[in-house]
Amino acid sequence: MPLATGLVLAEQFPRTGVRIRKPLHTLSLLGLGGFIIGAFVTNGSSLAAAGSFIFPVLVVPDAMALALGYFGARAAGLGLVILLGQFKGLGGASSRRDGGSGI
Repeated sequence: MPLATGLVLAEQFPRTGVRIRKPLHTLSLLGLGGFIIGAFVTNGSSLAAAGSFIFPVLVVPDAMALALGYFGARAAGLGLVILLGQFKGLGGASSRRDGGSGI
Protein backbone atom coordinates (compact mmCIF):
# COMPACT_ATOMS: atom_id res chain seq x y z
CA MET A 1 0.00 0.00 0.00
CA PRO A 2 2.69 2.60 0.81
CA LEU A 3 4.30 2.13 -2.60
CA ALA A 4 1.01 2.51 -4.46
CA THR A 5 0.07 5.52 -2.33
CA GLY A 6 3.42 7.15 -3.07
CA LEU A 7 3.08 6.52 -6.80
CA VAL A 8 -0.44 8.01 -6.91
CA LEU A 9 0.62 10.98 -4.77
CA ALA A 10 3.64 11.70 -6.96
CA GLU A 11 1.49 11.46 -10.11
CA GLN A 12 -1.41 13.59 -8.85
CA PHE A 13 0.58 16.11 -6.79
CA PRO A 14 4.15 16.22 -8.16
CA ARG A 15 5.27 19.24 -6.10
CA THR A 16 4.07 17.64 -2.88
CA GLY A 17 5.75 14.40 -3.86
CA VAL A 18 9.08 16.12 -4.43
CA ARG A 19 8.76 18.09 -1.19
CA ILE A 20 8.08 15.07 1.05
CA ARG A 21 10.43 12.60 -0.67
CA LYS A 22 13.54 13.44 1.37
CA PRO A 23 11.84 13.50 4.81
CA LEU A 24 10.08 10.20 4.08
CA HIS A 25 13.36 8.68 2.88
CA THR A 26 15.05 9.74 6.13
CA LEU A 27 12.12 8.45 8.18
CA SER A 28 12.17 5.07 6.44
CA LEU A 29 15.93 4.70 6.98
CA LEU A 30 15.53 5.56 10.67
CA GLY A 31 12.67 3.06 10.97
CA LEU A 32 14.69 0.31 9.31
CA GLY A 33 17.72 1.12 11.46
CA GLY A 34 15.55 1.03 14.58
CA PHE A 35 14.15 -2.34 13.58
CA ILE A 36 17.64 -3.77 13.03
CA ILE A 37 19.01 -2.32 16.28
CA GLY A 38 15.98 -3.66 18.15
CA ALA A 39 16.56 -7.12 16.71
CA PHE A 40 20.21 -7.04 17.78
CA VAL A 41 19.34 -5.82 21.27
CA THR A 42 16.62 -8.43 21.69
CA ASN A 43 18.49 -11.37 20.14
CA GLY A 44 22.11 -10.27 20.53
CA SER A 45 23.25 -13.23 22.63
CA SER A 46 21.67 -15.74 20.24
CA LEU A 47 23.22 -14.00 17.24
CA ALA A 48 26.63 -13.93 18.89
CA ALA A 49 26.43 -17.63 19.72
CA ALA A 50 25.39 -18.58 16.18
CA GLY A 51 27.62 -15.98 14.51
CA SER A 52 30.31 -18.43 13.47
CA PHE A 53 27.67 -20.35 11.52
CA ILE A 54 25.52 -17.46 10.28
CA PHE A 55 28.34 -15.22 9.05
CA PRO A 56 29.75 -17.60 6.41
CA VAL A 57 26.27 -18.62 5.30
CA LEU A 58 25.43 -14.98 4.63
CA VAL A 59 28.75 -13.71 3.33
CA VAL A 60 29.87 -16.53 1.01
CA PRO A 61 26.78 -16.50 -1.28
CA ASP A 62 26.80 -12.69 -1.37
CA ALA A 63 30.48 -12.63 -2.28
CA MET A 64 29.90 -15.24 -4.99
CA ALA A 65 26.97 -13.28 -6.42
CA LEU A 66 29.02 -10.09 -6.40
CA ALA A 67 31.91 -11.82 -8.16
CA LEU A 68 29.64 -13.49 -10.73
CA GLY A 69 27.87 -10.21 -11.40
CA TYR A 70 31.17 -8.43 -11.89
CA PHE A 71 32.58 -11.05 -14.23
CA GLY A 72 29.21 -11.41 -15.98
CA ALA A 73 29.16 -7.68 -16.71
CA ARG A 74 32.72 -7.85 -18.03
CA ALA A 75 31.80 -10.80 -20.28
CA ALA A 76 28.77 -8.91 -21.59
CA GLY A 77 30.99 -5.91 -22.34
CA LEU A 78 33.45 -8.15 -24.16
CA GLY A 79 30.57 -9.67 -26.14
CA LEU A 80 29.41 -6.19 -27.12
CA VAL A 81 32.91 -5.21 -28.26
CA ILE A 82 33.15 -8.37 -30.37
CA LEU A 83 29.67 -7.83 -31.82
CA LEU A 84 30.36 -4.21 -32.74
CA GLY A 85 33.70 -5.21 -34.23
CA GLN A 86 32.12 -7.88 -36.43
CA PHE A 87 29.35 -5.60 -37.69
CA LYS A 88 31.53 -2.53 -38.16
CA GLY A 89 29.95 -0.57 -35.33
CA LEU A 90 26.33 -1.31 -36.28
CA GLY A 91 25.78 -3.99 -33.67
CA GLY A 92 23.80 -6.05 -36.15
CA ALA A 93 21.31 -3.24 -36.77
CA SER A 94 20.04 -2.48 -40.22
CA SER A 95 22.10 0.01 -42.17
CA ARG A 96 19.17 1.10 -44.33
CA ARG A 97 18.05 4.67 -43.76
CA ASP A 98 14.37 3.91 -44.33
CA GLY A 99 14.32 1.53 -41.33
CA GLY A 100 13.60 -1.51 -43.49
CA SER A 101 14.97 -4.90 -42.66
CA GLY A 102 16.81 -5.26 -45.95
CA ILE A 103 15.27 -8.67 -46.60
